Amino acid sequence: GGSWFAGADATGVIVFAPNQAGPLYRVVATGGTATPVTTLAEGESAHVFPQVLPDGERILYTARGPDPGRYVQAMGSSERTRLGDVPTSAMYVSPGYLVYVRDSTLLAHRVAPETLARVGEPFSLGQNVRVGVANARAAF
Repeated sequence: GGSWFAGADATGVIVFAPNQAGPLYRVVATGGTATPVTTLAEGESAHVFPQVLPDGERILYTARGPDPGRYVQAMGSSERTRLGDVPTSAMYVSPGYLVYVRDSTLLAHRVAPETLARVGEPFSLGQNVRVGVANARAAF
């Protein structure tokens, strides 16, 4: 997967998973050398399904491994924050929602845009949403 962010200076950045094993990379949208933007933690096999958040500084992604999870991380930093109990791939939707699937139900959960900390209770957007058993990728 990959995500493109235009940026205020119109240069833009693309964050992508070049294959199914390894960290995420970034490259300037006009071209150049791709450099790693994440580092796998012990036991992780891949970082996938990236989304550059609206601030252009942070990414949301899924870590694969024995304890898979969804994380948010600032580009240029090795510190990351796990998004708690989010069982599938997730997507940030403006003006401040984290969208994911639980038990085949597509949910939207209000979040604080600065931290992605969930606020209140989620609400349903739809039913019978497919999720890949092998990779927890939700079909939305």
